[in-house]
Amino acid sequence: MRGAAKLSLQIEHLVKVVKSMSTGTSMANTVSQGTSIAEVMNDVATLPGTECGSKLWWFATKLFCAQDKIEMFVVMEDPDLKLQFLNHELAEC
Repeated sequence: MRGAAKLSLQIEHLVKVVKSMSTGTSMANTVSQGTSIAEVMNDVATLPGTECGSKLWWFATKLFCAQDKIEMFVVMEDPDLKLQFLNHELAEC
């Protein structure tokens, strides 16, 4: 492969890497919104059966000490899925 062609391929590869890094950063910023413990627990309290002080609410207070659990919960936009997620995690304990 000639020098110019090789350089062109390397530049194309670098552009793809930078674009993928930019997309990954944008996705990470989107997931981070609404992931504070206060925001997540406010969301939990709106689900049926998870009112403040209920067994499932208390479970969520422990579950959401883990950031990955918070992010998974936030990604689920459907309240039914969020409730299923909490019940599934509770059953796994």
